[in-house]
Amino acid sequence: MRIKLVKGLGRGPTELAAFHEALRGAGIDILNLDKLSSVIPVRAEIEVVDKLNLPHKKHGYLMDLVRSYHTVSKSGDVACAGIGWTQYPDGSGYFVEHHGNSEKEVRYLLKRTLSHMITKDEKNLKRFKLNLEDLEVKLYTISGECYDKDEPVCAFVGALYKLKEPYNREKF
Repeated sequence: MRIKLVKGLGRGPTELAAFHEALRGAGIDILNLDKLSSVIPVRAEIEVVDKLNLPHKKHGYLMDLVRSYHTVSKSGDVACAGIGWTQYPDGSGYFVEHHGNSEKEVRYLLKRTLSHMITKDEKNLKRFKLNLEDLEVKLYTISGECYDKDEPVCAFVGALYKLKEPYNREKF
C-alpha cells in the first residue's frame, strides 16, 4: 500500500472557507474525507507528494486519511499542523497528528508522542530486535500566519490511504 502525504495552507473570509482552501492547496477539496486513527499497515510505503492531482470526475469520492489541521483568525497568530511517523522493518508503524501555534511546538509534540508510543510497543521492538534509537522519526508540517482578522488561515496535512467510489445511495 502506498500512503501519500499532502499539505495545504488556506485563507478565506471564514474559518470554514480557510479550511476548504487548505484542502484545495492539498488537492483534495473535491473529496469526502473519512478520518482514520494512526496505524500504518504492513508493507506500507510513505510518499510525500505535497499536492494530489485528481481529475474532476473523482468529485465526491471518499478518501481514507489521517489528518491534522489548525485554523486561526487573530492577526499575528500562526496556524501549524503536522504529522509524524515511524515504521518497523516490515513497513508497519504509526502516524501521530498534532496542531499548534508554531512549528517548534508541533514538532516537539510529534516527536514526544511517537517516542512514547514506540517505547510502549515492546512487542514489536522485541520482534524486530530494535531499540528506540533504531527507529527513524519523520515529520511533515506546514504553518502560516494570520495577517488580518477578516481572513483566517488554516494549515492542513493529510496521510492519504485509499480513494473509494461514493456509496451507492438508494432512495430513502
